[in-house]
Amino acid sequence: MGDYFGQLVTDVGENWLIYASMPLIAALIGYCTKLVAVEMMFRPLEFRGIKPYLGWQGMVPRYAPRMARIAVDLMLSKLVTPEELIDRIDPDEFTDHVEKPLIEATDQPPASSWRNTSQQSGR
Repeated sequence: MGDYFGQLVTDVGENWLIYASMPLIAALIGYCTKLVAVEMMFRPLEFRGIKPYLGWQGMVPRYAPRMARIAVDLMLSKLVTPEELIDRIDPDEFTDHVEKPLIEATDQPPASSWRNTSQQSGR
């Protein structure tokens, strides 16, 4: 036993740089693989490759609709009710946010100008 321990100490003394670098290299490899794994979870946004088997799409973008559905179901069943959400919406602020995109989508003038036009024409 003493001879084995002596050989071990001698080996570590001669190759201390190798033994000291092992955890550092393992940590570097672990960091790089985790970095790649996190990157692969989110990118690419669209499938790249030959569908359906030869290629890749990030897991989060791929399952985003399913994850959103689960999140909404959990939120509405356990955290808040739809009535509470509606009560939190300020009608004036909501109108300000929605009016411009709706007008652009329909290519029609805003309702306020319709009211002004109809009032001016005597209707």
